[in-house]
Amino acid sequence: SNIGKYALLMNLTDRKLAGEAYWMWKRAGGSLDGFMDGLYYFNEDFDERQPDCKSVVYPGSTTILRNGFPREDETYMAIHVGNHGFDHYDRDIGAFLLYAKGVPLMMDFASMYQPNCWQSLWHNTLTWDVKEHTHKTPCPGRENGCFYTVNKLPWYDHQYEPHTLLDREADSQTKAADGYKELGGEMKAQAFSAEADYAQASMPLVEFTEWPWFDRQEADNPQAWGGFTEFRRQRLTRAYEWQRRYLFVKDADRQGPNYFLIADDLDGQAELAPQANFWCLADSQQITGDLVRWRGQYSVDLDLYVAWPKKPQIGSREWWHTNRGPAGADFKGGREYQIAAHVKNAPGNGGFTVVLYPRGRYEVQPTYTSSKDGKAITVTIGARTDQLFCSRQPLTAKVGGVEFDGTVGLAKLHPDYTALVLCAPGAIAAKGFAIQAEVPLSIRITGDGLVGTATGKGAATLTAPKAWAGRTLTLNGKPAGA
Repeated sequence: SNIGKYALLMNLTDRKLAGEAYWMWKRAGGSLDGFMDGLYYFNEDFDERQPDCKSVVYPGSTTILRNGFPREDETYMAIHVGNHGFDHYDRDIGAFLLYAKGVPLMMDFASMYQPNCWQSLWHNTLTWDVKEHTHKTPCPGRENGCFYTVNKLPWYDHQYEPHTLLDREADSQTKAADGYKELGGEMKAQAFSAEADYAQASMPLVEFTEWPWFDRQEADNPQAWGGFTEFRRQRLTRAYEWQRRYLFVKDADRQGPNYFLIADDLDGQAELAPQANFWCLADSQQITGDLVRWRGQYSVDLDLYVAWPKKPQIGSREWWHTNRGPAGADFKGGREYQIAAHVKNAPGNGGFTVVLYPRGRYEVQPTYTSSKDGKAITVTIGARTDQLFCSRQPLTAKVGGVEFDGTVGLAKLHPDYTALVLCAPGAIAAKGFAIQAEVPLSIRITGDGLVGTATGKGAATLTAPKAWAGRTLTLNGKPAGA
């Protein structure tokens, strides 16, 4: 009902925004819970209008990568990077949730802190130095080497000994406000087009806190500490910059190939062991080598292909709760149940590069391969082949007839069309066409012509076969150069 309350309040000063909020409130069920039941009748005169919801970065808060709004079968990813509400958030910076083809697929546990799924381990982000002993190890007794006694921590009643992990903390050697602001990270780059969306986040790695936790078979709540407990902090020998890149490969067919590449670069960090967590709202999971497949709860399945690290160690975990919260969430079987894939890496072995491919059960099953360094990935989808490139440092590569020079880009090769995309300055070429640009640029080549999108201002060149001489490139809806 909150969005309805906001619509009522905004209607006094911004009727356009109020009308858009009213449109969303009605399509969310038009709840009259709480004060909405009375406030609603104070003002029913809304200028109802559909909002123009596109991919967007809200600085300091949320990033949305989406394709298909307002259709119910749209795909979108919501990403949490920024310092908005830094005093009230889980350890979930860099995390995301995913709706694919209209259904929930990768969620942030909506348990309202009961149970308290607060740590990074229960989010789609990175965790550090996870130490997990044999499950259901009994507490040896308060005076016989119990975790809390040995670590001189306030006593916490428990049946089994907790596991531990490290989570990022604010830099204690800077001003408190600055430390928390930096902890939240920020989006440093973005590029949106009909072919692909891209966003790059930056988060500092400076200080960490060691947290205890319980697995689901050991307790109903992962929280393994009491209030006001202060745990061991660890400061790295220098500050590192963790960069997380999000690439959304889009398709005009909402039920077709709409998938993601997630890449983590850890700036050479070699002091802690990173772990990437991927939670899926699924009924089952299968792990085979570098490929994880989940059978989704709502007719859409999910592939996770690990391009880096090579020969990955992938662990699994399940968690669930039954707290429907004030919204009365309608969980399948009465519980929010997710299965995780935990991709582990060694200190100093770089970060992670993965493909997340949501797939309707009617769709052809893709195949995946990648270069030795994991920075060039081939996704084959029936008659179509996509070549993806993602690197923190400039990369020069030639794969499957595609030449690339830059940091982030892709090519879609299909018998009916070719698409070339630069998400950052660089160059890419395939099938006799080439683009080079100082700004993000994408083009699609079909039998009818050339259509593209450019982000920002900067020099760009297009090279085409002689047979295409005289054709006009339509760029951002206008003839190029107009």
